[in-house]
Parts: sequence; C-alpha cells; structure tokens
Amino acid sequence: MEEVDDRFGAAVAAYETWLARQPLASSTKREYRRWVRAFAAWAVAAVEREEWGGDPLVDPLARDYAARDFKRWLQVERRLAPRSVNLGLASLDSFFTVLGLGSRACVASCCRGGAARARSGRAAAVAARGRTSERP
Repeated sequence: MEEVDDRFGAAVAAYETWLARQPLASSTKREYRRWVRAFAAWAVAAVEREEWGGDPLVDPLARDYAARDFKRWLQVERRLAPRSVNLGLASLDSFFTVLGLGSRACVASCCRGGAARARSGRAAAVAARGRTSERP
C-alpha cells in the first residue's frame, strides 16, 4: 500500500502546485485542497478498492467507481449535506482534469427531485461515446 500512498501523494502535490497558480479565491483553493486530500486519504484505505478494477489516477472507469464510492461514503458514513458533497465532487473533477482524466461520470448529489446516481461501467462508457441518450 506504500506505493499507492506515494502515488496519491505525488498526484496531490502536483495538483496543489497547479492549484496555487490558478486565479481562484483563496477560500476556493483551500477547500479544493482539503477535499482532494480527503479523497486521497480515503482512497488509499478504501475497502472498495478491489472493486474499482484499476488505478483511479490513470484509469477513467476506476476513477468513476472511486468517485462514486467516495460520494456514497460522504453521504452515508459522514452524513454530509448535499452542498458539501457537491463541493467535494467538484474538487475531484478539478483534480482528475488536472491529471488528464477529465471529469468523472458520477453526477452531482443533488439535482431535480432527488439524489442522482453514478452510471455503471458499460452505460458510462457507451454514454461517453455518445451512442445513447440514456439518462443517469
């Protein structure tokens, strides 16, 4: 697990370097840093890691599964409000975009009429290619 810790540590450090140069409010930078660090700490110890099927730092599908499980952890285990969960997810989008993976397929936790769902494996891949109009 030390290798994974080092990889996440290096990815977070690179993200923080990038974030420091962005024209964002200091409070935004602080919150994004905090949420990305929280995700990294959670991810290296997550019991769900084996189910991701890859490394979320390089594999878009594993990224989506990790983001989905992190979201669930924030909602169920931490019992955070939708606004807090959404800030955490926006931070992850920024982090993954800087890593070159783009935004995750997992949608915001609070949208029209109820909690949103993450798209699962094949549905997310097909939707990403634009071959279906399936709604999440």
